[in-house]
Amino acid sequence: MKNDEKSKYTKEQLVNADKYRHSKDLLNALLDADKLYSHDDVEQLIKRFLKGKVKAC
Repeated sequence: MKNDEKSKYTKEQLVNADKYRHSKDLLNALLDADKLYSHDDVEQLIKRFLKGKVKAC
């Protein structure tokens, strides 16, 4: 396992990271300010959100 996969980061750190600059709004909506996340956690959350189904009106 890579070292960066073990590291945990705050919501603020991840939202401001260059790696996620295109997903800043999504991360603000998905991440909890009181939790820590690894890069793997964030990638899984993004992937799960993007694969979600759209509800018909």
